[in-house]
Amino acid sequence: MSNVHPDDKSRMIESFNNHIINRDAEGLEFEYRLKKSNNEYIWFFLNGRITKYKKNKPVRMDGIFFDITGQKQIETELYTKNSEIEALYEESEAQNEEMAAIMDELQKNQMEIEAANNRLKISETKFRKIFETSPIGIIQSSLTGDILDANEAFCRIFGYDSLEDLRLNLKNTTNIYYDKKARQSAIEKLSRSDSYNAFNITAFRKDGSLVYENVYMLKMTDEFTGEKYLTTFVEDTTKLRSSQFERDLFFNHSGDLISISDFDGKLKQINAAWSEYLGWNTDELINSNLNELIHPDDISKTDEFRERLKRSDKILTLTNRFRTRNDDYRIIRWSSIAFKDINLVFSSGRDETERIEAELELKGMWDRLDIALKIGVIGLWDLDVRTDTLRINRHMIDFLGLKSDFIKPASQAWKAYIHEEDFPDSMKAMNDLIRKKSETYIDEYRAKMPDGRYRWFFSRGKVVESDSGGNPLRISGSVMDITEQKEAESKRIELELKMQQAQKLESLGVLAGGIAHDFNNLLTGILGNSDILLYELPKNIELQQRIVEIKRAAKLASELTNQMLAYSGKGSFIIEHLDLNDLIIDMNSLLEASISKKVNLSYTLSPELPGLKGDATQIRQIVMNLILNGSDAIENNGTIDVTTSVVKLTTEDLESLTINYNPVPGEFVLLKVKDSGCGIEEEKLKQIFDPFFTTKFTGRGLGLAAVSGIIRSHHAGLSSSDKPVKRKRPSFVNRNLTVLIADDEKYIRDLTTRMLNISGYKVHLARNGREAISIFKEKRDEISCILMDLTMPELDGREAFTEIRKIDPKVPVIITSGYCEFDIVSKFSDEKISGFLQKPYNLEDVLSAIEDAVDNNDQNDD
Repeated sequence: MSNVHPDDKSRMIESFNNHIINRDAEGLEFEYRLKKSNNEYIWFFLNGRITKYKKNKPVRMDGIFFDITGQKQIETELYTKNSEIEALYEESEAQNEEMAAIMDELQKNQMEIEAANNRLKISETKFRKIFETSPIGIIQSSLTGDILDANEAFCRIFGYDSLEDLRLNLKNTTNIYYDKKARQSAIEKLSRSDSYNAFNITAFRKDGSLVYENVYMLKMTDEFTGEKYLTTFVEDTTKLRSSQFERDLFFNHSGDLISISDFDGKLKQINAAWSEYLGWNTDELINSNLNELIHPDDISKTDEFRERLKRSDKILTLTNRFRTRNDDYRIIRWSSIAFKDINLVFSSGRDETERIEAELELKGMWDRLDIALKIGVIGLWDLDVRTDTLRINRHMIDFLGLKSDFIKPASQAWKAYIHEEDFPDSMKAMNDLIRKKSETYIDEYRAKMPDGRYRWFFSRGKVVESDSGGNPLRISGSVMDITEQKEAESKRIELELKMQQAQKLESLGVLAGGIAHDFNNLLTGILGNSDILLYELPKNIELQQRIVEIKRAAKLASELTNQMLAYSGKGSFIIEHLDLNDLIIDMNSLLEASISKKVNLSYTLSPELPGLKGDATQIRQIVMNLILNGSDAIENNGTIDVTTSVVKLTTEDLESLTINYNPVPGEFVLLKVKDSGCGIEEEKLKQIFDPFFTTKFTGRGLGLAAVSGIIRSHHAGLSSSDKPVKRKRPSFVNRNLTVLIADDEKYIRDLTTRMLNISGYKVHLARNGREAISIFKEKRDEISCILMDLTMPELDGREAFTEIRKIDPKVPVIITSGYCEFDIVSKFSDEKISGFLQKPYNLEDVLSAIEDAVDNNDQNDD
């Protein structure tokens, strides 16, 4: 406003305010003078109107300025001339000639106005040229989408040859949008404002391919017709979007670690490789500091690396250690470049942990080879057959502890160094070469070192000089220390034997588990029928005592199967924190009663023994079995020493164990049981943990095998439910319940039916899972509980259980099996079973399980 003529300022402000207040649809028009840089004033004509409102307030005005200084001068002169004409006309008609001259001047001014109009047309032509040649696509259309005009850039962006091609094939601008509602949404927004911007709009090219655009729309009014129309500016962002997609594709799917951070180490962005290699996800690391992940010993050099980045324009590399989510460290080699203007660092890292460790191992191997050469593990020798003289190099002199490089007589001296067990074969190999029975001398033997120890050597030689008859005169060869290889081979063989033993025990464990499962099914029939006979037979008859003896024998048999399950590693147990000393002290009375009266138990229990995790019952079984085994080994009087302590075992210590289930080296609680018995042969010692192996005349051979299984199970980290509570004998009252029994064994079905009939239950029978589902569908309203065997043909218990739950999610289902409860319940971890009944079961077990399942189900319904 400072350059506006003082006489025009107030009028200009008033015009603007009136236009804004009244919102004159016809627009704002006024003339004003504006000062040039040389302090001269020129006239301008302004034609404008408000084009955008925000919250019902004008925020934008568009208009056109015209320089009308020439016109104003003409008008001024015209006004002056008219005034003069009037004055002259009043004075005298004699001035007509001058008036004619003035008219000529007016005609001239009119011609100048026409020239100004021509210039205006030229200006319009220029605007049209800009429209046509603009690199941004421009299209004008009606509010309904009819195409009015479009420039070449618009046609080119969307794949049309010309405006005519556009109108002929597109017909309506709505058809260009991938989302047909997008244009209508824009029209609705333009009803509240004269402009609208939209970004990343998806549209169709003529050939059907997609193009991505930023769109700017203006709603305008035709000055001649007054009709509303749209002018739309289109910016093609397809290449930019493709470039961004490729960048994101590289960033997100790169196999290397990629990060963007500031110079202080604060993370701004990371890719998915961080999760794959280090375990961290984006939410855990964004805005955190890299120093929190870097190994403490590497932070200093990493900070120095960032300082060098600030001073450099090149890519720099750094190797440091990064902490994983599991608190391990990985070695990462970084390539980083700094963008100083935006204070960011782009880094690409590659996990080189394995490569560097391999290089270190390779370097160690070369170092060991170099050391081996230096200390003389490879020697050279030359034998003169005629004089029996052996010449050796410095390496052999050093490791054999000799004083000279000549040995004579060689055969006698060599016998003094080679182990007596190896000397005959060594001499035979040499004699075979001399007698031409072989072409080379190859031998392995043990040689005595200066300290008296023996080391293994590999020697190879061949004839290098012969006489005219082909008889050897000189033999040359080399000697290499292979002690480490022989020891490694020995360890390998030992490990193979251990592996074979482990595989054998594992196979036997599977067999023992299967036998125990099938045996439990049989015991179910024995125990169940015994219970039925006890209930059905009159009291106080002689047969009852025999039936009791049958039950007692069956229970002893079930204890045997439990030991078999323990060996197989499938026995159930409860993990808890234990004090081994307390456990042993609590067992003292039981142990004293269990062993021979001639055996004395002594205890040496460490007072600072840490706690351990395990199953108390199973640990007690280990203690009991070991002590009983020791007691059986003592024929007359003797002692058994029980010791507890803490030991620290290395990997080598663990590898030397008889039973080794790969524990991690560290501190262990040690239970040591030592007896003064007669001992056992070494060959039999390797078999004592095998099932059914025993040195006792009447033994079963399952005591120490069960110990092996318990150890294996504990290492596997098994867990279980709470300790079972001993239930009271239920009162068998007829509750008018119907039970569906599903079992593929007929005698199990018959036995359980008789058990339940005694107590007044009604029974439906199914031979497999599919039949159980069919019966349940038909008699769903009758059945109150289901006894389901786990292993059945067609559909097993697990599959049948799932289908029955789909029919009725609340019906009580009790799973029965000869396997232990922990293994069975783990198979149903996703869905809750109503109970578990382990075979063999008796009348009390089955009735208690049904009563509990039905009662719990009734409580849940309440």
